[in-house]
Amino acid sequence: MSNSSDKNKVTLLQQPPSSLAPLALQLLTPEVLTYLPDHWTPVTDLASAQHWLEAQQADCLRILVGEDTAGLLFIHKTPEQWNIGFLLLPEYWGKGVATTMVKEVQSLAAQTNPPPMLAGGADRDNLASLRVLEKCGFALQEKDAHVTALWSPRSTEQ
Repeated sequence: MSNSSDKNKVTLLQQPPSSLAPLALQLLTPEVLTYLPDHWTPVTDLASAQHWLEAQQADCLRILVGEDTAGLLFIHKTPEQWNIGFLLLPEYWGKGVATTMVKEVQSLAAQTNPPPMLAGGADRDNLASLRVLEKCGFALQEKDAHVTALWSPRSTEQ
């Protein structure tokens, strides 16, 4: 699965938690987790990183920019809806990687029959993630300190 833009070539590569544990160890740090759910906590070793990945009960995908690893994408799938979440390494923040990655997931959803809704969310103070969701056409709804975001492939049909 890949998508190209002017800035980034993003590829999503599904892998088992055992292959992704070293990356999760890099990502599950206080800096990266600042605005993420409380159950997404820092880990200190490979075994706890793998356990954390397995506990997500989701498709786990490595986010590549070119040949370099940029982060992790999680997709919890039901036939009607895919809930997405992602973590990016700080050196990829603000470079369009998240937007390109979300557009790739939207493309995959639109090609699924029947196409599922996409759901995501962010802390209301996580302005970068909220901007990504807005740019990708998600409808945002604020509730307390959290913003829920929904996108339907059907809403893009003309």
